[in-house]
Amino acid sequence: GMEVRVSNSSKKGKHGYASKEMQEGGAGNLVVPHFVTTNGASFFLTTSEPSVFDLRHDDWFSVRVQSSVLKGTWIAANSALEAMSIHASLQGRVKKMPMWTQRNGAMLGLSGGTFTVRRIHKALRERGCPISGVVISDWTGIKPKANRMWYNWVLERELYPNWKHLVDDLENAGINVGLYVNPCIDEIPPHLRSGRRYIFGEAEDNGYFIKDPNTKQVYNFGTESAHCGVVDMTNQDAVNWFKETIIQNEMLGRAGASFWMADTNFDAPIGAKYKCDPDGGRGLSVVNRFPQDFAKVNRDAIRDAGREGDSFFFASSGF
Repeated sequence: GMEVRVSNSSKKGKHGYASKEMQEGGAGNLVVPHFVTTNGASFFLTTSEPSVFDLRHDDWFSVRVQSSVLKGTWIAANSALEAMSIHASLQGRVKKMPMWTQRNGAMLGLSGGTFTVRRIHKALRERGCPISGVVISDWTGIKPKANRMWYNWVLERELYPNWKHLVDDLENAGINVGLYVNPCIDEIPPHLRSGRRYIFGEAEDNGYFIKDPNTKQVYNFGTESAHCGVVDMTNQDAVNWFKETIIQNEMLGRAGASFWMADTNFDAPIGAKYKCDPDGGRGLSVVNRFPQDFAKVNRDAIRDAGREGDSFFFASSGF
């Protein structure tokens, strides 16, 4: 429970910080305000504000939440396994993976363009290496001087010419194609917009980004010269747009993906302006929940597209 970027999973005798903003050493990947004891006692919060669990005492514990309201659930079971089973019945279980994921084969992460992907696939095939899936993380192209992909969520035809043929060839070899996505969107410089769909402009024009509370403009997650906005997951119109335009149309549709990594390994700003909080001041309730909200967008996109039987996503963060 609590934060998960530590070397020891046991929290006995320690403080546990259930917040991406409060963890020592930077943001963690997973924030879970929940603990289970070996004798079956368990407690978890159902509020999302940052919290601190004090487990330093033998016979009692305390929880401090940065909110005027604390909501939680206490489980009294006969064993840790029973407590976890009860917790799963209350919170829900992970759906079964598609059958194709059970094939005997590696899941590879490849990048570098059509030629590179084909060359590596050929080399591995000639050596008898079984492969069941390939994640092509730079499917949107490489951002100059940034050493990372463009957060534009449209297929880059220059880096990946004949994309459909590549996907068809891999699928004919029994290999499913995966991608990468996150809720950030880059502002592409005017001289590079020719021939590209300008996703940043679409989101900005419709008010889909998290806002700076002072300037009322897009909250910049990039640099002064290279702006990057983050889609507001508390804005239902923005959620529907991201789900339909990016995940369903671009990724499942045009790119032909059947799985992907949904990444939210960054801190949603506490002081920003969100749709659910137009006057500001409620950012504490958003920061931990943001990865969960983004995961729901991805899950709903698969469900609404009727692809639950053959598609899935995996997340880098959670709550």
